Amino acid sequence: MFKLRLCFTPSILNLLVMLLSTPVPSLFSLTLENPTRTAPKPSNPVIMIPGDGGSQLMAKLNKTTAVHFLCTYTTDYYFTLWLNLELLAPYFIDCTVDNLRLVYNPASKKTSNSPGVKTALPQFGDPDGVEFLDPSEIFVSSYYAPLGEALRAAGYENNKNLFGTAYDFRKAPDEMQEYFTNLTKLIESSYAQNGKPALVVAHSLGNMVFTYFLSTMPQDWKDKYVAGYVAVAAPLGGAAKLFRLYVSGDALGERFISALSVRRMQRTFPSSAFLIPYAGPHFWDDDFPFVITPKRNYSISNLPTLAKDIGFPYLYDMRKNTEHLVNVDKVHPGVPVYCVHGWNISTPLQFNYTEFSFPDEQPEVAFSNGDGTVNDKSLQGCDLWSGSKWKFEHIYLNQAEHLEILDDDRFISYVKKILKV
Repeated sequence: MFKLRLCFTPSILNLLVMLLSTPVPSLFSLTLENPTRTAPKPSNPVIMIPGDGGSQLMAKLNKTTAVHFLCTYTTDYYFTLWLNLELLAPYFIDCTVDNLRLVYNPASKKTSNSPGVKTALPQFGDPDGVEFLDPSEIFVSSYYAPLGEALRAAGYENNKNLFGTAYDFRKAPDEMQEYFTNLTKLIESSYAQNGKPALVVAHSLGNMVFTYFLSTMPQDWKDKYVAGYVAVAAPLGGAAKLFRLYVSGDALGERFISALSVRRMQRTFPSSAFLIPYAGPHFWDDDFPFVITPKRNYSISNLPTLAKDIGFPYLYDMRKNTEHLVNVDKVHPGVPVYCVHGWNISTPLQFNYTEFSFPDEQPEVAFSNGDGTVNDKSLQGCDLWSGSKWKFEHIYLNQAEHLEILDDDRFISYVKKILKV
């Protein structure tokens, strides 16, 4: 683990006080086992795969330029780049955006860090890297922590039979070869250590990553090493809100973040292009208008035109590089599947811009059903895996929001039921 150095200015402390005073429904509302009871013996080891923005990411700087005078040029240590609430404050966020953005090479079809930025991930396999997004473990950065706490109360131990697999969420599976090598070794070593195959729990983008991984593995390997796969809030057909992200940016629901400020970074992530909605009989028509403007509408079929009109031509290139990686309507994961997601929450579907708001202002939004992030059509992609020889369950949790589902007692109870703990 890298030694992290965090400092908090008065303005940042004020920001954190504001966040700490904001009610967060049911955060850590876990009903833990009675400590006087003997915890049941853990069954299968559990491996947690995070989604978009769900891994800690550290950086070391050696830059010759910066976006403004508040930005640090060089560091002789790794610091927390994501998620560090201090670095999301006004003005500082511009530094974060410049450090997090990627540079696309059209010749190699690969991305690299912003010049002068070297990134690193937490120790592979350690749950800490995915349980809290901020290493200070401030509660507003909780991610897989509620599930981790519940499993430890049931007898699980970190790095013995409970693991987390942080990865660079900015990238798509075609640039994640090192991650897949490490994931293979971890799954095999957890089997050797525990004598049982692993239950893999994946959230959001992590489902697309793990589904691709499984498609590359031999069936006899999957039969031996993977007991099952819990697909949590899986965007198997993409998510409509990615269209808005590329056009005018996505402030992630935070009022103090400028969507335009983060758009410069978000557009450069291949994982964003990977999550643009997919066309097909079970998903959307290729000419369904996700973006509506007075001059023309934009759909899956005219992505090259959208890329040109928003001034980011690499959008279409990155999509073409990744759209073939997951074919949920053709390839079964080859393991027992337990799909679970939220339902009955208004979820962005179409984005209506005026002549003057496109592409730099926020649009009027039309909604569909879903979990607040992933639309109903995409969530129901899990049903494409039913009717096979492998066990299949599909659980709808009413009003379970895309991220908050990880802190939902119904979800945690469901995982424990699968594990029989």
